[in-house]
Amino acid sequence: MFIVDYGLVTMFYLLLAVTGIFAFENLKDVYTLNFEPEISGPSVGFLAEMIQYFLALFPVFSLSTSFPIIAITLRNNLKTLFQVADHNLSRRGVVYRTYSRVFFPLLAIIPPFGIAFFVCDVQLLTAITGSYAGAGIQYVIPVLLLFYARKSIPNPLVNPYKSPFSHSAWLWFVLVWAIVCVLLVTINLIWGSTM
Repeated sequence: MFIVDYGLVTMFYLLLAVTGIFAFENLKDVYTLNFEPEISGPSVGFLAEMIQYFLALFPVFSLSTSFPIIAITLRNNLKTLFQVADHNLSRRGVVYRTYSRVFFPLLAIIPPFGIAFFVCDVQLLTAITGSYAGAGIQYVIPVLLLFYARKSIPNPLVNPYKSPFSHSAWLWFVLVWAIVCVLLVTINLIWGSTM
């Protein structure tokens, strides 16, 4: 089942990549933005125009279906971070219950809406969130998890099959690499916006 599933996903992504390579001279960062209908272009027919709008709006559909789940997860993570459990709310006052049930959901919802309201350049937004948040998720969080996991074990067992990358110098290397990546992306964003 896994081979069939991953094989279909691989074929789908290869189909997207190959068609994108041969169909467009210049690709935009968000692939579906390449399908935006041209206002001054030739008429392609109603069905083709609807397909173009559907493809251009596909990220909106996928984000709008996953946004409630992401917002609920963020709200629960914020409650956990600030040590507020729902079962403790019944013993506390009405003001605290209202604060917890209003403040954390608003904290999870208002920043994305504010960003979406004030930022019109989807490619810039994708570059920023993909670069900075991606560097944090890919590099910084795993390094911190591994560092604190190793720190929590007082006398680690000797593993004869341990990775050659288990030395703590690799943690510093990954953090330095993350800083270099963020600096290069920042330079590219600043340099790209001035040109």
